[in-house]
Amino acid sequence: MPKRACIACGVLTDGSYCYRCDPDRERRRNTPGRTTKAQKQFRAAVLQRAGFQCEAVIDGVRCTATTGLEAHHLTKLRAATSFDPAGGRCLCRSHHRLADLDAAA
Repeated sequence: MPKRACIACGVLTDGSYCYRCDPDRERRRNTPGRTTKAQKQFRAAVLQRAGFQCEAVIDGVRCTATTGLEAHHLTKLRAATSFDPAGGRCLCRSHHRLADLDAAA
């Protein structure tokens, strides 16, 4: 993509605005794609508590996955206790997606 001038100040940039002039900069800074310190601590605590193994149990057998682990929130992210490690489970990617689909249904 060719560089073009920022609409506000004229600095060359990839988009319509440069980083400093972007009116949506604050909103983008707080988007879910950005990992905060609390999120990192939550994930580390949940994975450590689970012994770095998926906690999904299907037909009485625990999943043996130890890679691609994610911290699943049992409480809504907007809740005040959403980053309490007790409110999370360690799941592999496939079981995390299944848990999200079950929650949405």
